[in-house]
Amino acid sequence: MLAALRSSVGIVGAREPGEVAVFRSAVVEMCRSVAGADGDVAAAEREMVSKVVEALG
Repeated sequence: MLAALRSSVGIVGAREPGEVAVFRSAVVEMCRSVAGADGDVAAAEREMVSKVVEALG
């Protein structure tokens, strides 16, 4: 999954360079929203969100 996210940033950047930041922000916000959906964010969820942020650059 993380490799696919890295690739997706490259694809977005190649097609619409000005949209990369918007794409990154949307993906990270979605991950944070899902992680906190039950009102609590577990350590494993925080770790995965951090990995997603890192993968997106």
